[in-house]
Amino acid sequence: MTNDSLGAAQKHPIDKANQALTASANKAPRDVRANYYAGLCQLKADDIAGASRFMSRVAACSSPGGQAYAHAATFFRDNASRVSGIRPYSCLHNGRIIRWDTSKRPIRIFISNGLQLPDGYSGGALNGARMSVLDELFANRETLNRLSVSKGYRPEMRTQAIWGLQQWDWAQSERLFKYQLTNDPATADILLFWCPHLPKEAGITFLEPSRNKSIIEIQTSSLSSLSHLYLQYVFIHIAAHEFGHALGMSHSDNSADLMFPRSQTITIYVGRGVGHLPKGIGKNDKATFRTLYSLPPDMSMTPR
Repeated sequence: MTNDSLGAAQKHPIDKANQALTASANKAPRDVRANYYAGLCQLKADDIAGASRFMSRVAACSSPGGQAYAHAATFFRDNASRVSGIRPYSCLHNGRIIRWDTSKRPIRIFISNGLQLPDGYSGGALNGARMSVLDELFANRETLNRLSVSKGYRPEMRTQAIWGLQQWDWAQSERLFKYQLTNDPATADILLFWCPHLPKEAGITFLEPSRNKSIIEIQTSSLSSLSHLYLQYVFIHIAAHEFGHALGMSHSDNSADLMFPRSQTITIYVGRGVGHLPKGIGKNDKATFRTLYSLPPDMSMTPR
């Protein structure tokens, strides 16, 4: 047997294993083990794009702190220069993958002009039962007329919230999802309201997949003393982060990412911008969102 034929004979089993593992992972994109080994095979075959795709699934479907998540993180760290430095993160919400299906109609998004949810519903007090009552309240057109404006709210905050939402327009241009703004809360799928104070957070999102709805609250009073320039940066960041949750994203464990959790106390460095806030959606957020919207979810939310 010649050296060429010997090399071909040695390569053939690797190719067959690669094909089998790749087929298995593509058949079960949520199977962490199958995708991990398919990623290793693709790396061995020098297909870094394929390896990155499979390892992204491992990261998205694994719990932070777990062994599978650590293995995926190691892959992205060791191959950072070859994968453009990306490191996708977990998409799990209490162990579930949740995302929207906008194949038939876009998500309708209502951003209120300073309105606060009724007493007993605002300040992070929402749950499934209260969400059901809100649906009935918003079916009455007079409900909005009875809502109060959140203390500390400024009209430009709504514009800044819209700019935060528009941080996700890249994903709409890639046809990962579709959305449109609406002035009617009764027909909205994602609703944004304001609140003077929230417990521990500058913003909070209540995601209710069984009702195909998400409600965001952003606090106003404790941040309203900031200068106009810094306030703009802060509210764009908070809104973009909360809309990420409303679209199905979970928290990142990388402080450079938009979806990294931050407390309501945000440090401002005069002359150096807003301290520690990333400049919009980063490459890790994008890679994670692309993976999330390529996976079969445990719960798929459908716009009404």
